[in-house]
Amino acid sequence: MWVHEESIVIQAAPAALWRLFADVAGWPRWDASLVRAQAHGPFADGTRVTMQMTGAAPAIISTLREVRENESFTDEVLIDGHAIRVQHHLLALAASGTQALYRVEVTGPQAALWGERVSADFPQVLAALQTLAETTEP
Repeated sequence: MWVHEESIVIQAAPAALWRLFADVAGWPRWDASLVRAQAHGPFADGTRVTMQMTGAAPAIISTLREVRENESFTDEVLIDGHAIRVQHHLLALAASGTQALYRVEVTGPQAALWGERVSADFPQVLAALQTLAETTEP
């Protein structure tokens, strides 16, 4: 299994970040790799999400797993013999704000290649999430 994680401290409450996560259609506002995202149901375990990435790549179908309101969720993609699980964790900090952590776990014959592709933009995605949360949420 290939694993990588990145985190950032955001001056916003977990509930404010959760609203951004649960607004699947709004994901492209803070994830520049997405042109469009659409949930096919509520933001809950088992819901499928269609993500159209930038470029000419075909859409990706992800399934939401382990959805815990204001705490975490995982999106899982099964592709070409690989399981790609991106975990999104929110941890309220005692001082103030929230630590947002992205962790990717990839299994399959080319796990490192897929993992590096998926996680390459984590720093930029987290920074954009931080900017959006800190400038739009009370």
